Amino acid sequence: MLRRQAMLRAGYVAHYAQLLRHNKYAHVDPMAYAHIEWSVAHLALETVYDARDTEEIRTALLRNILCLNRGLIGFLKLKNNRYVL
Repeated sequence: MLRRQAMLRAGYVAHYAQLLRHNKYAHVDPMAYAHIEWSVAHLALETVYDARDTEEIRTALLRNILCLNRGLIGFLKLKNNRYVL
């Protein structure tokens, strides 16, 4: 059961990471992130992180992903996510 959940979570992380990469350069509707799990959001943001990203790109990504997910910013701060620091 745990292996199945891990495989599903890895698939979700890959899907949302691809969506976040696309969102860096084009606008994606925030509804696409409405039901994202917090742990998946954390891992996807860590995967997409690039030191060359400007503050505007980081702010836009966080604004879209946090729009419909109350409490996620606190979780990301707790996990020391690079996008929040």
